[in-house]
Amino acid sequence: MVTAPAWEEAVHALDESIATAWRALMSTGVRVLVVAETRLYREGLEQRLENDERVTVIGAAARVDEVLDSLCAARPDVILLSTTLEEATVNIGMLVATAPTAKVIALAVPAVEEHLVAWAEAGAHGFLTCDGSLEDLVLAIESAVRDEVPCPPRLAAALLRRVGALAAEHSAGSLDRRLTLRERQITELLGDGLSNKEIATRLHIELTTVKNHVHNILEKLQVHSRGEAVARLRHVRARPELRRPVGGALRAGSCQDGVLVRT
Repeated sequence: MVTAPAWEEAVHALDESIATAWRALMSTGVRVLVVAETRLYREGLEQRLENDERVTVIGAAARVDEVLDSLCAARPDVILLSTTLEEATVNIGMLVATAPTAKVIALAVPAVEEHLVAWAEAGAHGFLTCDGSLEDLVLAIESAVRDEVPCPPRLAAALLRRVGALAAEHSAGSLDRRLTLRERQITELLGDGLSNKEIATRLHIELTTVKNHVHNILEKLQVHSRGEAVARLRHVRARPELRRPVGGALRAGSCQDGVLVRT
């Protein structure tokens, strides 16, 4: 038997879903969904944004799990997310997985490079630091729907360094995959300074076989000498940033006039 409080709660939830869908249907500006645990902050942000004709607030919630089921009906263009440092990556990932076309903007974030890069890898499309204004937020929302990310030069540099690291990491893996196991062994021995004859003795193979392998290595790595082959492999393997754990895929882009344009 359904109790009165449970029935009232179900009706209230249904009313909220209908209201959310109606606001989404009637919206004219950029459709924005606000997710912030602090009620005062959430309601204040919602009220201020409702007074801006460039934005239409289609809903607000305290937690990410409260909006996951209604995201498809709400169809937000942008999701404003205020969350704890510990939950940021997980929450961003859930929102992006559920509403891949929506742009997630993290609010009141500390200007710490490590956090910002991790959140970008999780799928955040923009950031507003703790000293950002309401106008900064609206500009960030408009930029997000244009697939741009307004960001300080330091953050843009950090994101582009990460893109470079991922590209180099991919290059390192590609180089290794181009070579057979025997060719990798021979390359390592070349790096130790061994001659073809010494390599043949070490691996118990014919000298002509070693020469053929060396020829194949130079062709696959597109270099002209044994030293270049060794240097190229060592370079991509020794990059310090390649030892950083990969939290997700960061889309590449270009930085123009302080704006990182994702592609």
